[in-house]
Amino acid sequence: METIGPKLFERDWNDPTCPRIATVFPRHDVLFTDPAFHALQRTAFGVWLSGERRTKGLPELPPDELEKETAASVSLIRQGNLILIRPDQTPLEAVLDGDAYLQTIPRVDGERPKPFIRYVLGNSPAVEEVLRQRGELWRMAPQPKNRREIQRYIEECRLPIGNGPAGYYHNPKTGTRYLTCENLARLGDLDDAALTRQMVELARWHRRCNAQGQPELEFVGTAPNRIWPAAITEPAVEALAAPALRGVHAGLLQAYRQAVEPDLRTDNPLAAIWRNTLFACLAGDGGERHSMDEVLKGISPEFHLQVEWLPGGRIADREFIFDDIYPRPGEKGVTPAVQQLCQPLARAVIFNYVREHTDLEYLNLGRVDPSVGAPRNRRGRRAVFLVEFKVQSETSPRVHVLRFQKWGIRERLDQGKSLEQAFIETDDYTEYILDRRLGCRQLGMNLPHHFTMHRVQEIYDGPDANLANIRYQVTFFERAYIQGIASDKLPEHKLQLPGYAVALARLLGQAAAPNLIVGRMADDNPPQVIFDNGDEIIQEGIEGLPADLVVGDHSSSFNEYRRELVEFARAYAEPVRRRKAVVPERDRQAFEDAYLQAFETRFRQIQLDYASRQRAFDGLFAWARYDPNGSFAYRWEKVLERLARTDARQLADEIRRYL
Repeated sequence: METIGPKLFERDWNDPTCPRIATVFPRHDVLFTDPAFHALQRTAFGVWLSGERRTKGLPELPPDELEKETAASVSLIRQGNLILIRPDQTPLEAVLDGDAYLQTIPRVDGERPKPFIRYVLGNSPAVEEVLRQRGELWRMAPQPKNRREIQRYIEECRLPIGNGPAGYYHNPKTGTRYLTCENLARLGDLDDAALTRQMVELARWHRRCNAQGQPELEFVGTAPNRIWPAAITEPAVEALAAPALRGVHAGLLQAYRQAVEPDLRTDNPLAAIWRNTLFACLAGDGGERHSMDEVLKGISPEFHLQVEWLPGGRIADREFIFDDIYPRPGEKGVTPAVQQLCQPLARAVIFNYVREHTDLEYLNLGRVDPSVGAPRNRRGRRAVFLVEFKVQSETSPRVHVLRFQKWGIRERLDQGKSLEQAFIETDDYTEYILDRRLGCRQLGMNLPHHFTMHRVQEIYDGPDANLANIRYQVTFFERAYIQGIASDKLPEHKLQLPGYAVALARLLGQAAAPNLIVGRMADDNPPQVIFDNGDEIIQEGIEGLPADLVVGDHSSSFNEYRRELVEFARAYAEPVRRRKAVVPERDRQAFEDAYLQAFETRFRQIQLDYASRQRAFDGLFAWARYDPNGSFAYRWEKVLERLARTDARQLADEIRRYL
């Protein structure tokens, strides 16, 4: 492929002269990296193509045919060490051809190209569906997850203007360039000729749209028409003498400064207002999705930006094919980027699905940030995966959540325990987890209906050299993804909607009763109650009000089974206390009353259920191992005894005292 302009791949990614914008034309085997706008590169391609045809003695293409050839191009953006493909309105075949070509070009650092070629999808459903069916959701460009990553993202979106200090910020999804107030001011440091070029460029692009229908140029914090006089056109700027042009520039700068708040007049990545405002400009996609994780319909906001998609696989001729990025067994020279993406545990999970589902069509696997809905105690294994897979007999894909057993064979071997002891204790703990879930359901906790246990194999690579390379089983638990939003992440504005806060209070009160009964406590020092902090999923009804609450994770239940329940009243007042300032004043008393009434009513219902079927409750775990040192059967006995002797009214009154 011929390159018009500086080479895109044949230099170090940190080289500031490495092109940031490129357009590939797969039908003609040509890549343009100059000039610095996609639109101008397409224009330059038209000129190049006409010249090529003249050289070969071919006639000029009619305008409509030339437009078709130009449209069959793929926009590329270099961001950090990634090459981003922006499909725009490009035909699907051209996009895939451009992708395939890029994967054949070796990188100077020796890494395989594919992990570094990603997609930014604004409104490209056909490309998105191809990635999904290939098991390649992992190839969508990652979004920053914290302040440090946002600052790096902003810096990577910066495009210099010439060799000076001024620059644009480029949105890779929409192609829009953003000019900040400070960078407009820095144009004044250019010499007369350079300033003229830049002012002509601003006049040309600030009212135009690109191939996606998005603005070519925007001013951060304000609309261009608020600061740009209609009389300052491209020809008018070109005709101005240097002193007059600098006067126009000064007038624009003054208008810009007056149009935005003080925090937006100076570029400062450490200032939250400037950083967040610019990031919103650079991460948006023109009114479509704002997170790559939303390609899974129904994924709630607490998962947005928290899923790192990994290579999956697809079905071809009834055979499952792993993504070709996976290395072969024993393959040498596997680079760090491939190792990070292709982890053995993830591949084992995929292999499990392939064996269990004979009609599997495709599968995408994502690694979830452990902080999302995870137990607060940070010890033990924290692997959590999100799986999207489709079977041929169903029209829509399924989404499941997989959580690995916290304490397994590896963790016990790392503690110095023998292999036999690690196996026995791990099996006992698996039984404890399953019994714990049954106990929570028996005492009224609203858990997902389906919860299944699976095992995959892993190879030991821990500190005990005598056990190196032994294979053992790792247990994980699977449930369907719960659509909704975690109670602690509900937007504050919802609480101000008529009836919303009271409906939410009833659900929280109903859920608080079984949560308190089963003693859900984190193993912190001191122990902390776990409730209303990420695991309770609110599902809204057709009227938009809270209609149900499902507990997505019941871990740490039955941790506390000795102390009296009234001792935890303060903690169970918190769901009301921390929301009171947000709830409209007219609803605050009703909000408190609804929570306490629902709590007391549900607590009494559970007590009555136990009293009326005490023999069934007491005997539920009669055949399980009974050990006063903390077996589940012993904990179950103590929890039931505590439930029977607790005064529901006294408990509710004590919670009210802390409101």
